[in-house]
Amino acid sequence: MGLFDKPPTAKEVAKQQQRELKGTERDLDKEDRQLAAEERRIETEMKALAKKGQEANARILAKQLLSVREQRKNVFAMKSRVKGTSQMASSM
Repeated sequence: MGLFDKPPTAKEVAKQQQRELKGTERDLDKEDRQLAAEERRIETEMKALAKKGQEANARILAKQLLSVREQRKNVFAMKSRVKGTSQMASSM
């Protein structure tokens, strides 16, 4: 915003905030998809190791799987907060 520019109207500010919230929502969706792919990869690798009898390595992957699931849960919570904020902003 320059020295002689008009300040943005309330409608313009709301539109900008909606745009930013949608971008954040898309980023969180992308992160969730990546974590889901990682979860599937770990599960298949863990099953393969269990079939081979490498139980110690399978346990390590099981811990990683729990970590990935916790991350997905946190991403889901953040996504719902962003969505709620977006709905509140659009209703104003």
